[in-house]
Amino acid sequence: MMSSVTLRYLVFSSLAIVLMSCAGVERSSITPVFQIVDVNGDGKIVREEFSQDMKKFAFSKFDKDGDKVITEEEWLGVDHDPEATKHFKSIDKNQDKNITFFEFADYADKASNIDKTFTTIDRNGDGNLAPNEFQARPTFKIFSIRF
Repeated sequence: MMSSVTLRYLVFSSLAIVLMSCAGVERSSITPVFQIVDVNGDGKIVREEFSQDMKKFAFSKFDKDGDKVITEEEWLGVDHDPEATKHFKSIDKNQDKNITFFEFADYADKASNIDKTFTTIDRNGDGNLAPNEFQARPTFKIFSIRF
């Protein structure tokens, strides 16, 4: 575990938080991305559905070749911090020089701002995202992971 002095925030440069303002959109207006994120098709997005989608989306931004792992080269293409290699190794739990989705998701669960983003988008505070709260997948300007 790194000391608090060496904790850093990685800003995923390929993502941008743009919290969508959906005022004036009818509740029945369900976008294709809403249907994708609403895995169980119940007309609302719960925190777990949102979290899984955001992690998959972020992972895909790193996994440039789509081979289901993030190589150190792919990681360094996004993380430009002088300690980027150290960041990569801290997430690559089995030290096989690849970050799997499970390794990435485990770290994101501990260190990302996905929950805060969900709470911000959930304007009525009911713990679900309705179609008028989620018209498009948020793109992240600041999707930070602590190192």
